[in-house]
Amino acid sequence: MQKRIILPIGMIVLFAAFLILNTGEEIKNADLEVSEAWELMGKNVGKENFILLDVRTPEEFKSGHLEGAVNLDFYAADFKESLSQMDTGNIYLVYCRSGNRSSTALGIMGELGFKEAYNLLGGIIAWEGEGLPVVKPD
Repeated sequence: MQKRIILPIGMIVLFAAFLILNTGEEIKNADLEVSEAWELMGKNVGKENFILLDVRTPEEFKSGHLEGAVNLDFYAADFKESLSQMDTGNIYLVYCRSGNRSSTALGIMGELGFKEAYNLLGGIIAWEGEGLPVVKPD
């Protein structure tokens, strides 16, 4: 008798947990080639909810960055905490020097519940390699 009761209750608990954890929202999280990132930027230019996130060090950022980018140092001890303070509903294009740190950052953003975030494959090296604009110091 007990086995007959436990099995249905267990199934109900699992189903309830699934419903609670599945919000029904699709998370957009993808790697983009330079041309795709350029297109994404063009579609979102001037929108307040579009954030270019440079996860390089402040020194790297000062040496050249994408126009309008926000710098958040991947190597900072409080990186994850700082990232968690950002609006998870914004659209993010994340980049670094070569794409490694930004790819890892994208994974962290997924864990934190960010809804739409993209990684620039090849980072700023690939971006500059395509001859696209970078803000350089005077």
